[in-house]
Amino acid sequence: MKFNPDEVTELHYSISIGVFKVAEARVFSIDTSENCTCRLNARIQSKGIAKLFRNIDYHFGSCLDIETGLPIWAFRHMKTRKNITYYETSYDRFSRVDSTIAFSDSSGRHIVDKNIFDLVSAYLHFWKNFPLDQMQEGEKIVIPTFFYFKPFDLEIVYKGKEEVKLKHRTLICHKFAPQTEIGPFFKTNDDMVIWFSDDEKYLPVKAYLNLRVGSLKGELTNY
Repeated sequence: MKFNPDEVTELHYSISIGVFKVAEARVFSIDTSENCTCRLNARIQSKGIAKLFRNIDYHFGSCLDIETGLPIWAFRHMKTRKNITYYETSYDRFSRVDSTIAFSDSSGRHIVDKNIFDLVSAYLHFWKNFPLDQMQEGEKIVIPTFFYFKPFDLEIVYKGKEEVKLKHRTLICHKFAPQTEIGPFFKTNDDMVIWFSDDEKYLPVKAYLNLRVGSLKGELTNY
């Protein structure tokens, strides 16, 4: 199936610690850049008084092949009060018939799955291509992903349906637990939960992340 950027919905989130809003996020926004005609983005930025204590601007993105939706290259730009880091990976999908060559500017050359995704495009692929209402509790989806430094099988486990309280409403949602990678963000492999609305849109309306810096909750604001 051909990838259609016009069918991608940009999502806006309010990020909080407890009752305090600390950041805003935009996920699955699509724009163009000097060297990419279809750039998929996810970005989180500190807001309000939180900028005085931990001013962050994390930007994750990937340039997508307009035919397949697979990344041609991907980047991670992380800015804090103290430093800025940038990582980039490019994907050669033509030199080998049975696999892709990933070139990471931090870890070098890797032979990986032919249809490998980066982190942002992997979550978009999951949202758009798996029938959530047909899954059984405990069922696992595995998406081959390159996580900036190395190949990583993104495992997402379906936890069934449950009632979720949002700011202005309560919804029945599908609950999913993506496996998290131990590293600069997460302490364990079980530090994230995402809830998708049980309707025709399957919108990711709420997320919980147990980060090293603290537990964050994200709630969709453009629902």
